[in-house]
Amino acid sequence: MSLLLIRTAILVVLLIAPFLLLALNEGKSDGLLWLMFPIVLFIPAVLASFLLLAPFEALVGKIGWNANIALPIFGAVIGLLVAAAAVGTSNNQVAMTRLFEGDPSTLGAMGGIIFAGAAIAAAWRATLWILRMAHWA
Repeated sequence: MSLLLIRTAILVVLLIAPFLLLALNEGKSDGLLWLMFPIVLFIPAVLASFLLLAPFEALVGKIGWNANIALPIFGAVIGLLVAAAAVGTSNNQVAMTRLFEGDPSTLGAMGGIIFAGAAIAAAWRATLWILRMAHWA
């Protein structure tokens, strides 16, 4: 359990660090807007790591698949499910029309959600590599 908590802490650092650097690089108070993203990502990333990614990683290990490939694909599928749920529950007719017309910004937002799922899963996998490099795992 402690290894899971350490990996989750590393995951949080990996997700927050780029946005913190962007905020500090801005040099003005407007740069603090970048800190909105880690706040929004924090809870889903922690819950996903405990409830979805760690059990799936263990299952992939038992099956004998390559976890470096399977985990990001699984994360992308989770992102796709989140995007599909957002579309399915949306009552915004303008957004739905833009989506079905192929609006690049709407499709890009959905692609971004799918990419975020894959990136979080890849970062989760990278936490194990980081622990192994530090000789903690």
